[in-house]
Amino acid sequence: MIIEDIKTRMKLTGMTNTQLSSLIDSSQAQISLFFKGEGASLKINSLQKCFDELGMDTGIYTRRYELAIRAAERLKKNSIEKVSLLSKEEMVNATKLEQINQFIDVDFQEFQKIKEAGIVDIESTYPFFRTTVLQLMGTGAQPTKSSVNTSLLNIAKVIGLLAPVGLLAGPIGLGISLGVNSLTRASLISLPKIGKSIYPLISMTELILKRKK
Repeated sequence: MIIEDIKTRMKLTGMTNTQLSSLIDSSQAQISLFFKGEGASLKINSLQKCFDELGMDTGIYTRRYELAIRAAERLKKNSIEKVSLLSKEEMVNATKLEQINQFIDVDFQEFQKIKEAGIVDIESTYPFFRTTVLQLMGTGAQPTKSSVNTSLLNIAKVIGLLAPVGLLAGPIGLGISLGVNSLTRASLISLPKIGKSIYPLISMTELILKRKK
């Protein structure tokens, strides 16, 4: 997939293999083999130069994460329930982090459409950012697998779901019980495994948005 992404960006900019190889300090032969997927790989420095030259900003994920850490730190004295209900404007006012305004604010239906279409980056939405902040409020700046699982399950309980029944095997699944009411039996919802470790955060975002409908 990454090879096709690079080729697409080259088409957009009109860049040739020769021009690219010169810009990233690699040989034309190595570039050709890399594009053919014939075992040749680019050095990390060359690959990063390739991304930079073609405007493929991989650093955006780190910058979003660092912003979420800062927001979580400033909101840590607030309850999960309160933060889960914060509008974008309210979070900006509470954290004094103006960059949060740049996220796209969407409702449940719009979030679903973005996820299904795969055109707009779902992590650029405010609801996903808010869920990331909620998770980091529970894990801190140095999360582990265990603290991530605990944080997600704690969020699930606080936002109106009954006691968690545990995580499915691996980092993908999140098993939670959705309460019909506090006195009746709960039904188990297993969030689907789709091969993406980020899926629990996406699903938690959907649950929070659905609750607000």
